[in-house]
Amino acid sequence: MKQCAVLAIILAVLGCERSGLGPVETKQGALASGGFAPWTQIPGETNLWSKPAIVSTYTGPANRQWYVCGTTVSNTVECSYRVVLGMTSSAGMDSGWTGWQVIAPPAGDVFGPSAPALAMWVDPPSGHTLLALAARVYDSSCYNCVYVQLTADPFTQNPSTGPWFQVSQSGNFDPYANLGDISLVASGGYLYLFGVGGALDPTYGAYFDGPPYQGFYATMYVGGGFVNSSWSWASIPGNGLFNTAISATPLTGGGAIVVGVGTDNQAYGEELYQGTWDGSWWFAGSSQTFSDAVADTSFDPEGADVETFGLGPDYAELQGNLYDWSQFDGWYSFSVTTGFSRTTDALGRSPVAYSPAGTNHIDLVAVGLDRTYYITEFNGSAIPGY
Repeated sequence: MKQCAVLAIILAVLGCERSGLGPVETKQGALASGGFAPWTQIPGETNLWSKPAIVSTYTGPANRQWYVCGTTVSNTVECSYRVVLGMTSSAGMDSGWTGWQVIAPPAGDVFGPSAPALAMWVDPPSGHTLLALAARVYDSSCYNCVYVQLTADPFTQNPSTGPWFQVSQSGNFDPYANLGDISLVASGGYLYLFGVGGALDPTYGAYFDGPPYQGFYATMYVGGGFVNSSWSWASIPGNGLFNTAISATPLTGGGAIVVGVGTDNQAYGEELYQGTWDGSWWFAGSSQTFSDAVADTSFDPEGADVETFGLGPDYAELQGNLYDWSQFDGWYSFSVTTGFSRTTDALGRSPVAYSPAGTNHIDLVAVGLDRTYYITEFNGSAIPGY
């Protein structure tokens, strides 16, 4: 993995350009703490312990939506959402956070301890907004398999939820993302499912249970609609090995940023941009080790300006910035609560999840020590370079 520092230097020398959108932006510096709103509790559930799943939209303070899901200590998957629509001093509505809804698992199955994942996109054939919820089952004929459920128009008065679809080759005896937390990303007309599985033993040519783990992803083209039989699996290139689950968030230019904690306990990232992977893993930030998985996002369509969040040794959130894939500006703590939950299972679940909700705007959800979710937002006003 450390060979990726060479890649970063080469990219810097070449001007750090990618085809399609021209030169990348060169924002420098971590997000200013003054740009974050205070952490507020999402009320109603005090037994959450998994990494949160979130999708959100933002067109302005008066028009925004959030959808959040998580796994409880009893391995149920629960979801809550909130809608702000046309708010003014005299009109509009704010639904507030709805009560947490228990999601029924596929018939005959129960959910496992893994965190769920969410993605949202507009379905071209129908024009409806589709919300995809992915979750891993536990006690099943397809042990540890991932299932996906679609809800059309989730923020309207008449949402329509369909059946569960089993993602092929996602179970315990398959050589792909067969254990632990997953990420779901919708971007550029594709739906991506990311996860980890046992790494390949170079001597015996067989997969084994980790750690370390290897990163995998499945791809589905959704430009013509959701077709469950069209998932296609592959290894994430670059020969990355990880101590934790990997996390992924969408790139607005088409693709995803994937980040994981390597065998040296440092954070590494790789990007899939318009169908092409970087091909190797670069440092997402140096001189900081992590026991838990990390999360990241970018304000740049091509992913040149990467913000990485993780849980430090003092249970406070740490945030760092890597710009042009080559210069890291250091870690700093921005936690404004009493602390966040650290998981103790082998996969070291991430305590935080991102949603790039709108231009220069992100929402961030974390697990509190009291087993409730807390949410904050970054409003974009304090991004260096803007």
